[in-house]
This record gives sequence, C-alpha cells and structure tokens, in this order.
Amino acid sequence: MRFKERDASYSGGLYGVSVMKFNGTVWELIGERGIISCWSGCALRLDNNDVPYIASAQGTSDDINTLRIFKYDGTEWVEPAPGPQSQQTVFGLNIRFNSANIPHVAYTEFDPQGGTDDVLTVKTWTGTAWEKLGDPILDGVGYYPRIEFNNQDKLYISFQDYSYGPAPAGVKVWDGISWEYVGNLGSINNRAEYIDLALDQNQQPWISYSNVFSNYNVSIYQYVNNVTTYSVFFNIADGLEPEITLEGFAPQIAIGGTATFTNVPETPAPGIPYTIELDGYENISGNVIVDGDELVNINMTSTNISEQQKNQFLVYPNPSTGNFTIETTNLKNFINPRIEITDITGKTIYNSQLAACNTQLDISNQPKGIYFIKITSIESDENKAESQIFIDKIIVQ
Repeated sequence: MRFKERDASYSGGLYGVSVMKFNGTVWELIGERGIISCWSGCALRLDNNDVPYIASAQGTSDDINTLRIFKYDGTEWVEPAPGPQSQQTVFGLNIRFNSANIPHVAYTEFDPQGGTDDVLTVKTWTGTAWEKLGDPILDGVGYYPRIEFNNQDKLYISFQDYSYGPAPAGVKVWDGISWEYVGNLGSINNRAEYIDLALDQNQQPWISYSNVFSNYNVSIYQYVNNVTTYSVFFNIADGLEPEITLEGFAPQIAIGGTATFTNVPETPAPGIPYTIELDGYENISGNVIVDGDELVNINMTSTNISEQQKNQFLVYPNPSTGNFTIETTNLKNFINPRIEITDITGKTIYNSQLAACNTQLDISNQPKGIYFIKITSIESDENKAESQIFIDKIIVQ
C-alpha cells in the first residue's frame, strides 16, 4: 500500500544492489550495476530533491552490520556520510527524510541466536553522527518497522508488537521526547506480519498487514483521531493573486484574491505561521490562531513607488510607541492627499485627509506590531482616480 510511490525494499543474503528507472518506455540502469552490496536488507528512497538514496545493511564475519547510506550524484553512487553500526543483524531496514532533508533510518537489530534481544531502532543523522530517537521504542521485541513523516515533521512508526499479546500491529509517534502509541490496534485479534504504513492527504495514518490468524489475508486500517479541524480563508484586497504558504500545507495561489485551506487543526496562540509573496509587493508574514473557521484579510503594499516620491515624506520615530510624525516638504504638489494606516491583516485603523506638512499621529491604543502607512492623491481635478504616492511601515513596540 502506498500513497507516495517512492520506496522499495529487499532482504536476503549477500547480493549486489542495482537501481533502475523507468523512462516511460524502458527501464534504465542508474549508475553501475551491483556496486552496492546487501547482506540482510536494503531500502531505496528519493529525498526531497528527488535524489535516490540507498540504505544497505552490510555484514561482516563478526555479525556486525554496518548500515551504509549511498546517494546517486548524477554520475555515480557515493557515500555522503558514514552509516550507523549495529552489533546485531539488521532486519526490516527502511529510510525516510524530514522536511529539512535529514535522513532517518529504522530497523530491528535482530539476535541471530534466537534470543530476546531484538531491538526496534530509529536513528537520525545529526550532521556528524547517527543519534538514536527514543530508547527503547518498545518494552519488548518489534519487527517489520516502517516510518513516515507527516507534513509537520511528526515521525510515525509501525511495527509488529511482540510486547503485547499475540504480536499484533502497532503504531507509535515521536513527540520529541518519547514514542507514544497511536490508537490501539492490539484490541483487534491479529498477528501481523509484512506491515506497511502510509499517511493520507489529511495526514491520518493507514496501516496494512498480513494477518496470520486469517490465513495471511491482508488487513487495512485507518486511524481516526477526532481532531477538530477548520478552514482558513485568505482574502487579498484588490483581487491580487499572491502565493500563500500556510505552514504544514501545500502553497496556494489566491485566485481572484481568495485562497482556502481546509482540514486545518485547532491551533492556539501563537498560531500557524503564514507567508504571502507577490512580485512588485512587499512580502507579508504572520500567524493565524485557529479556534474556528478563520478569515484573514490582507492588504498588500506595492513596492513600485519611485525614490523621488518616497523622499518627499519622512516618518519618525520608527520604531515608536505609537506616537509618530509624518512630514513632507511640499504638500501643495498633491491634490487632496489622504493617509490610511492598516494592520498586517489589512484592517484600516486610521483614515483621514493629510492637511498639514507636519502631522502627528497616535496609534498607541493598537497592539504592538507592524502597521502600513499609505498616502494617496487624486490624479487631477478632472480625473478623480486615486494613485499611491507613498508607502512605508511603522513598527509599534
């Protein structure tokens, strides 16, 4: 079962490993055939840049397995870092990458003498060494490990859980400190083998396995966690169509000035970070607190103001406590100039005619943060269309 067709695994004796790619017509060899040896398991995975990696367990006469990690650099297979070592035979090896493209490997350290020292293991590359995540993952023995990251970099692992009853399937999630069970698959009468794990588009885990108790028929389960989710709506003034990135979700283009993110989990302060980018406009970043369906109104600020226009106005002090001055040298150059101040969501907090060359303003009653100042003027007495003549940011702290 796969939602992302990016991996494969193989286990057996000492073999050479080859990788091939289907080009739409035929299979092509990637790199040299059989250059990587495989003792008790190997796994293939593409990283976030679609670079193929192989994790290979290579044994020695001392029953010590060296886990070697190879990547294809476009010409040949190279080792970007030394692999972790195990004092036991490695079984069920697989590899995954988080959003920072850091490799993580999972496997069972298998006691070839048939003892009870088989250890379920997950390790991450720190840049200088392989570090174990959580010790132990299980109180007992675990086999057939599979790991997957969700879009917020939570790491899930599935396994055959020999620490519970008849060795059913189990799933845990790494919370940054320890491994916690996800649901209770042990309540289902099963003895699971050949377990696989995937996350769907809503980041919910699915698990499949062969159930020994039902003549090895395949069973598939989805975890439903009853997490409350909402929608977040972005409304961009003037129908602009920027790219909006809400952390943990795929970026969207605000078609016609609107974008909607669904299945957003309830998130207290400080909220979920977002960024908004459009050529010719200043980038906007902020956080949205999600405790219901949320509407975020955005007023973007153009950067297409000439230096001559910018130099005709001065805002000081900046940053300020909310009391500041807007000064211009020649107000007579403009027809019916107006000043508008908006917050980061696009809400107008001040709008008035600019009647003096030296104008003192007070927005100290507003929350601390970034505010946008826009000064407009009509083009002529005959043409009443407004045009922007000045934009700036003021920081209230």
